[in-house]
Amino acid sequence: MKKVLSAFGAILLIICLTFLANYIGNFAFSNANETNAGTAKTSKIYPTTGVVTEISYEEDSVTLTDATGETWMFYGCEDWQKGDICSLLMDDKGTELIYDDEILKPIYSGVISDYITSESDVVDMSKVTGYEVTETGLLLHFEDGTGYYLER
Repeated sequence: MKKVLSAFGAILLIICLTFLANYIGNFAFSNANETNAGTAKTSKIYPTTGVVTEISYEEDSVTLTDATGETWMFYGCEDWQKGDICSLLMDDKGTELIYDDEILKPIYSGVISDYITSESDVVDMSKVTGYEVTETGLLLHFEDGTGYYLER
């Protein structure tokens, strides 16, 4: 029997995980070999996931919106479609502002319909391997490397 998460259970899970994330703090992967010129700040590599919101075949570009509402763009739209889930490996370049962050690698991560049934909006929790709590919601990571974002 598949374990499923109702809408009420999802909201309760988001609230609990938000408190847990605030308690634990913010994590990022450090890359100690990179620093900005003239500063002692260490560059950090971090992941983010979003949904493809726009594709420009004329410019060969893909635009996506991540879990925090930020939009990111990269080039190479050959296999992308609106609504695809995209994970990005990002470099913060050792600065606190995200506007100069660089996309190191975009990775196709599936489509939401693979995990959510349209008639009931139920997540198969037996396929969830991890989670990431943000200020605006919860990102669930699935066993095949894809994810699903739940907004607050």
